[in-house]
Formats: sequence, structure tokens, C-alpha cells
Amino acid sequence: DGIRDYKVTGVQTCALPICAAVIASEPDLGRFVQQNVMDQPSLEAAIVARLASRLDHVEVSADVLYATFMGLANADSGMSAGFRADLIAVIDRDPACKRIIEPLLYFKGFHALQTHRMAHALWKKGRADLALYLQSRSSEVFQTDINPEARIGQGVFLDHATGLVVGQTAVIEDDVSILQRSEEHTSELQSPCNLVCRLLLEKK
Repeated sequence: DGIRDYKVTGVQTCALPICAAVIASEPDLGRFVQQNVMDQPSLEAAIVARLASRLDHVEVSADVLYATFMGLANADSGMSAGFRADLIAVIDRDPACKRIIEPLLYFKGFHALQTHRMAHALWKKGRADLALYLQSRSSEVFQTDINPEARIGQGVFLDHATGLVVGQTAVIEDDVSILQRSEEHTSELQSPCNLVCRLLLEKK
């Protein structure tokens, strides 16, 4: 399915035949897959398009976000490297990921992390208000709260990421996985407050 060929042929090339198969099996998703991946000129543009779509709001539209994010990505080659390393990290470390388009289109941990990359870039450029807006919007959409000042390396894998909070002074190095698992105590299932979530950080 192209997952193990990405380092040779490039992830965008590998994604296209998988997208065609998705459209063939689920025609109702055709417009969604076409617009977010197949019509995009690059992997970076595909990721940006999906982020802008998920973060779209009447206050700041998807079109504004797309233009802003593409400007950031085009101005910083490190952004592209981060996108690709994070995507590969999901494919390598998440046994639930069977196809390269899954994190690109569906996984909110991946989307939250890339949103932070945009917010961090804006923060470094002195655009604190838009950076903080993205932090707030990401918290609403992905249930993940990452301060735009936090420094996150490349090749990072956020598994699910629901309830994850990363503070202002946090530093997450390269090739880190943040895994989340939930445990339910059967005698206390009546109360959702008794859902216990543990974050396990492990270096690859």
C-alpha cells in the first residue's frame, strides 16, 4: 500500500493511489479526498489544506488560514521537514495506522501537532495574537492544548492526544512518542469523571 516506500518515492506520490482506492470504495468521500490531497500540489499543501479545513471558523476562515500556513511553510524549510518527520513517525510507531493518508486526513494528534508548528512559527515572528488564537482553536477542535512558545522537535508522535497539555517552557525533543491510554474501573463506570488517562512518554 505504499507505506514502506515513502522514503524512496516521497509521501505525496505514495498517497495518490491510496486516495484513488478510497474514492473507488467510498464515492461519498470523493470530494473530501480530492480537495484535501489529490488536488494539492505537494504534501505540505495537503497538510495545510486539511489543517485549514479542520480549524475553519467564522472568525478566521479556512482561506485565511490556508494562505497564512502556506506562507509559513514556504518561508521555512524546517516546517516541511517537521511535517514529513512527524508523518513518518506515525506510520512507523502507530500499529493502528495502515495507510499513509490516515494521519494526513483523520488523526487529530497529528493535526494538533502541525497546528502547534504553525502557532510556534507565528510566535517567533512576533504574531502572538494569531498564535494564541490557534492554541485556543486547537484546544476546541482537537482537545489538545499546546502553548505556542513550547519547543517541539521533529519525528514526534502524539497518540490520540485528548487532554494533552504542553506548557510554555516545555521542550519535547526529536523522535519522542507521547502515548495515551485510558483505563476504566468497572465499579465506577457511571461517572465519566472516573476515566483515568495516563500519558506515557518514551523515547524511540
